[in-house]
Amino acid sequence: MSGRVNGVQANLREKCQTPCLYVHCHSHRVNLILVDTCTEVKCAGDLIGLLELIYVFVSVSSLRPGKFVSLQRASSLPVLEIPKQSDTRWVCKLKALTLFKIRLRQVLDLLQFYAANGKPSERVEACGLLNQINFDTIFVLQVLQLLLTHTDSLSTILQGKSASMFQACTLVKATKQVVCSMKSYDSFESFVKAAVEQCILCSISVPTWAQSLALSSHGTTDQSHLQAGSEVPAQDIVGVSRVSNRSNRKPPQYLTDCFVITQYGQRESHSESLQSDIVSGNDQSDKEWLKSQMLEIIEKN
Repeated sequence: MSGRVNGVQANLREKCQTPCLYVHCHSHRVNLILVDTCTEVKCAGDLIGLLELIYVFVSVSSLRPGKFVSLQRASSLPVLEIPKQSDTRWVCKLKALTLFKIRLRQVLDLLQFYAANGKPSERVEACGLLNQINFDTIFVLQVLQLLLTHTDSLSTILQGKSASMFQACTLVKATKQVVCSMKSYDSFESFVKAAVEQCILCSISVPTWAQSLALSSHGTTDQSHLQAGSEVPAQDIVGVSRVSNRSNRKPPQYLTDCFVITQYGQRESHSESLQSDIVSGNDQSDKEWLKSQMLEIIEKN
């Protein structure tokens, strides 16, 4: 299309004998950006690849789609199908991300069913897919789904027959501003909070730092809604807003001399547990890694 020697624009100029202006298709450029994002950013590419494998796992059998439908009906939900992936029409990627987000519980139930009751090959494949779904996966899902929602709206408008060059440039500029606004600590907090809530609902382990950040953003010390599916007990997440970059609050003094039962059944003082966690720094490094992945995904667009 855009080739200067043998492209459509060169042939059109030659036949018309006029120096007609060639304008790149902005919708196609958006698609190329998204392809580049999932090629260059490993965590985004891994998520898209995981969705493709889940689609293949479900669609390769005549029984698995029916099981997925029955799981949705058992939860009194509208029946949705897992969409086929496409590298040229990125609306399919958005549909897959959206379905994975709103039907995550049913997808997990489907994989867990075949991991326990399927044939040997089915059990191995289902277990492999289940092992890929963790907190990091859900976090990237939140970021990429919102990003593709913005770009899909832009792409749809750009492909409209009534769109003008002025409207296209204005919309591109506005979308860039919206995407740039996502590169903030507040956006990171909102993505973490959404990922924590979805992991709790689906019984997926949540890192300590993510629980602490979700609690600080809630502005509450009630941990009852964060206990299900957690990899640490609720006592270990009280007052540990130390991982937040916005404040340097100290742990609550009234817990200094308390004893708690850890997930391994060992008794230790809460203050010693906090101190060892601070020294390790593993939670902080995990948090910074996820933050860098979010920024890389957004900056590629």
